[in-house]
Amino acid sequence: MEKSRILIIGGTGHIGKHIVTASVRLGHLTVVLTRDSSPSDPAKAQLIKSFADSGAALIKGDVSDHGSLVKAVKSADIVISAVGPHQVGEQTRIIAAIKEAGNVKVDNDHSVYVPTQQLPVPLDILLSIGHAVYIKGEHKFKIDPSSGVDAGELYPDVKYTTVDDYLNRLL
Repeated sequence: MEKSRILIIGGTGHIGKHIVTASVRLGHLTVVLTRDSSPSDPAKAQLIKSFADSGAALIKGDVSDHGSLVKAVKSADIVISAVGPHQVGEQTRIIAAIKEAGNVKVDNDHSVYVPTQQLPVPLDILLSIGHAVYIKGEHKFKIDPSSGVDAGELYPDVKYTTVDDYLNRLL
């Protein structure tokens, strides 16, 4: 079976770096969209070097630059967006680039993954809350890490899985 060409947007982020590693490990031709292929931050520079050393290709571009986004999408069969919470609203730009590129096809087996569960609240409300908390800093809550509160206690209805199990299901 032929392996897919996978573009990962947000590959240097907290979750994205694991997706890049899993994609390469599974033998897919992996392309990572990065704003800067030689950043001044030593940790990010080392991460990008490790991607290149593992066989992932790097393509310079940005979610806010439509031309570079379309060019990156044209290099892939599958697009995975792992952008951070402050860029969730930018997903529409990624979708527009996918539509313009025209090479990522939607079918029943792969290429575009859409959550089957509906959000419990409208997306614009979640984005507004995220903007208020992350951008404007309008929050007064703190969770003391030393309190030992487990996420399962805070959100008992959420089913949790390991990162490896999640990545293996995704890819």
